[in-house]
Amino acid sequence: MPGPPNERGGADDWNDETDDLRAEIPEAEQWPGDARLVVRVTPVLKMDLQPVSHADYARFVDATGHRSPWPGDAPLTEVLDLPVVNVDVEDARAYARWAKKRLPLEHEWVDGMMRLGADVTGVGAVWEWTASRHRHGHVVRGGAYRDRPGTRGGPGNRSWEDSGCRDVGFRCVVDG
Repeated sequence: MPGPPNERGGADDWNDETDDLRAEIPEAEQWPGDARLVVRVTPVLKMDLQPVSHADYARFVDATGHRSPWPGDAPLTEVLDLPVVNVDVEDARAYARWAKKRLPLEHEWVDGMMRLGADVTGVGAVWEWTASRHRHGHVVRGGAYRDRPGTRGGPGNRSWEDSGCRDVGFRCVVDG
């Protein structure tokens, strides 16, 4: 399924970028549920190579009528390739169900990042929802700490959230 048109050209550009990533990571495959690249991280688990982008989430919103995280009907062109934010854990779960995936448990997220490497997976761009609970909300991993100026996001960073916000996104996993 092609992505929405963007400032660099037509919808086919999205597929060109997917092909570039597939060439860099030969074991990556396109998942039929949402046409995103997944990589096997254990014998029984595949993980999205990158966090879900605004363009990915826009396709989900268009297909399902799910609420939009943007002020208008669609994301701004300049953010299409960036991780979608302002989605809560239930929004992320709804996307995952639509894509025939699920949110990773915290240990699965950590295992995936250790096996794939932060440079390949885009870890640190945003905190990422996991399916694991914390007494204050849900565990999020990978982002920069808001209360520690100058810190960078990384796979070892752990926190929690109870609602969607401007620096929390997600990626999905597939069993099998």
